[in-house]
Amino acid sequence: MYWLATGSYFRSVAHHFGIGESTAHKYIHRTVRVLYNHLRNQVRFPQGEELHRVVGGFSQHLPLCAGSIDGCLIPIQMPKGLFGYRYYCYKKFYAILLLGVVDSDGRFLYVDAYKDGSMGDAAAFNKSPLVKAIENGDIFQEAMGRTVEGIFVRPYLVGDAAFGLL
Repeated sequence: MYWLATGSYFRSVAHHFGIGESTAHKYIHRTVRVLYNHLRNQVRFPQGEELHRVVGGFSQHLPLCAGSIDGCLIPIQMPKGLFGYRYYCYKKFYAILLLGVVDSDGRFLYVDAYKDGSMGDAAAFNKSPLVKAIENGDIFQEAMGRTVEGIFVRPYLVGDAAFGLL
């Protein structure tokens, strides 16, 4: 958990806890695998009443906002194989891109990871299952929208400049 919270090198984690680097590596990977297997079906984009709660949390400052989206680069060692270079990001290290959406309390509503670090936030979003669900109308149904100054507005996500208008 320390490694997940700090993004430290395996060597630093091993030194911090007084264990060997290979031991730290082994247990970090086991922990991440267990967390992934346990949480992968629990972190899902809300629908129905749950989505109304999320929109309500933002309503004072951002009416109809259904979440805040951003990407985060998680440092890794260069993967072996022909395509390891794809993980080299613009910040000059190897990384996995994690794409996340949070509610007004900072709780994760959606997580998509395992994108190579050279892929930007916008490209990861455009290839994610979330964008397909939005485009198909599976998530932000018209019934949740409302007319504002003569224009019909559906719920939306806010993000930085990397995310285009959709």
